[in-house]
Amino acid sequence: MKPADQASFSDLIARLLDEQLERSPALREVARQLATLALQRLDEIEGSIGSESTSAASPSASKQRPTLKPKIVEPTGVVPLRIGDAKIEVEVSGHDHALGAARRAAHEEPRRDDDAGDYLERTARARSIDLGLIATRCRLKAIACRHQIVRQNQERESPEELASRQVMNEQIAHAKTMPDCFLWMYFRKGSGNTDEQLEQIARCYEAMASAAELSSAMSPIEEWSDPDEVHEALQLLSTTCSALRVVLEVSWLTQPDIDQDQTHLWLRLVTAEHRFHVRRHMQLGDPADPDTDAPAARDRAMAMLTDILERKGRTEQAERLFKKAMYHAQKIADVSSSPFVQDPPTHDCVKLNETVRAIADLRPDGLAAFARQIVRLAPPSVFPAEHPAHDLLIEAAAKLESATRQSADNTPEEPRTRNWSQDVHRVRELLRGGQIVMVGGEPRREAIDRMIDAFELESVSWPELSEHGTAEPMRAPIFSPNTKLVAVLIKLTGHEHAERAREFARLAEKPLVHMPAGYNPEQIASEVLNQASGQLTST
Repeated sequence: MKPADQASFSDLIARLLDEQLERSPALREVARQLATLALQRLDEIEGSIGSESTSAASPSASKQRPTLKPKIVEPTGVVPLRIGDAKIEVEVSGHDHALGAARRAAHEEPRRDDDAGDYLERTARARSIDLGLIATRCRLKAIACRHQIVRQNQERESPEELASRQVMNEQIAHAKTMPDCFLWMYFRKGSGNTDEQLEQIARCYEAMASAAELSSAMSPIEEWSDPDEVHEALQLLSTTCSALRVVLEVSWLTQPDIDQDQTHLWLRLVTAEHRFHVRRHMQLGDPADPDTDAPAARDRAMAMLTDILERKGRTEQAERLFKKAMYHAQKIADVSSSPFVQDPPTHDCVKLNETVRAIADLRPDGLAAFARQIVRLAPPSVFPAEHPAHDLLIEAAAKLESATRQSADNTPEEPRTRNWSQDVHRVRELLRGGQIVMVGGEPRREAIDRMIDAFELESVSWPELSEHGTAEPMRAPIFSPNTKLVAVLIKLTGHEHAERAREFARLAEKPLVHMPAGYNPEQIASEVLNQASGQLTST
């Protein structure tokens, strides 16, 4: 070793020793004991060598050798010595308290954040994960893998290779526009993968991209009406994530791919928070098969995504038509109530009928509440004879008139007493004498009566909420001491109101259930037992 290298190495060792000795008093005690032992041994060795040389030079020197004092033997022990991450075992002497201090110092661990802080950090990191961005990065990586197959079969500096190099540079530039997107397959170390391996990796990236797009389209998953679809989507994401981890083992990457790593972290958070059970491929000991599981999961995810996007598109279009219908209904109401306008609102009646017809084609069911809102503003009687009201509006008006007449006669629509199922009886024991708060839709007297009868409630609070209005009307009922349950009607509640209901229920420590379909007592009992029986029992 050159003198300059020896000096640099000595400086490095000195810095490491200084840093470790400053941190640990016990380690300083060990070093002190080692230094004392080393000096003592050096004195003995030098004395022994000097005596031997003197003895060889003068036969009488042995007679002149001074008598050494008897050495006090101290207890010895083996102590692990740590310098950074390295650890060796050394034998040291010293009294029991010194040896004990040395051993304790050897087992000191670096200070770590408390478990709660670590959990909060992981949770915050998982909440910031964007599955849509992961899907985009994965699709770009799949394209890059296949382009690398082309490149590694081209002759260097050939016209074809120069053209493909330009494509590669464009892809790298595109990757740099996205956070944490690294096309590792173009790195020089990545040239060791075969064409077959790169193609397999590309297929797994595509599969996970499809599964990530599916879960992203279903967000927020806690509001999704079909829990079976949620479970299947999470299982598909787990399968494709595991398959990608398996195939990347043949790459040069020494750390997990960020997309695979973030997807697994997101899955762990979601399944823990919402109590979803993903049966397969969440653990290292249960890997997915990249050749069979990944392609099947990709095809199923793409089929589900196509169906969900079509449904969401129809729903969004229907919501736009709802607003358009309410606009024309309000104009009809304004004209009909004005003493200064005598002509019927023919134009708005025609537009309203066209809009209602379009909505009925998009949403053939679940239109009763919408139709009632329309006919309250624009009853069929105000429509001109040449443009009569749509059949859906006529039917809704007839039902409203019948309900009003029954209420006036105090004649119930159906008997209040009936034979309820065992589920209803079980939930009755949990809710008896309390109040249910219904969130979403319109209050219905007959529905309220059935709930009170089925669960022997004191009352049902059903605050009226406008589509874009405030959520404050539900705050007081939810925080009422007598409230035992909050029920959110998913299909009849806007996202903002559903979110505020969850927030109020959490702050008030009241159980909350999502009603994905109807809200008769049997359906309420089933959802309560599935979603909130534990919380109600503990309460």
